[in-house]
Amino acid sequence: MTSTSVCADAEVSSRPSRYTGKERDSESGNDYFSAPSNNNPFKEWPLNGNITPDTYQQDQKCSAGPVIGPAMDSLPGVKAACQWHDNKYIEYNCNATSWISPFPGPCKAINYMLLIKIYNAL
Repeated sequence: MTSTSVCADAEVSSRPSRYTGKERDSESGNDYFSAPSNNNPFKEWPLNGNITPDTYQQDQKCSAGPVIGPAMDSLPGVKAACQWHDNKYIEYNCNATSWISPFPGPCKAINYMLLIKIYNAL
């Protein structure tokens, strides 16, 4: 179901009211929830959900301390989840402040997805 509205003398077609995962933007091929990677404001602070704009190199390991981290790395599914998390941190310029940030954003969502991926790997 779509509707059309008039905004500033320009006709604008609104997106479907229910996203099924099959809708695509006919011009770019992107789904409605992903902006082109070179023009995505959610990859920059403060919209990414970090408290501070700093970024740090990711180590492709489970960085959970000197005891728990290596134990997590010893489980292939958990290590894969940590590597996915590190790659998303690079993609969205995330840092550890997103774990405690009161702000929404992709970095916080990435952290929650990591927890789900670890749970599913156990």
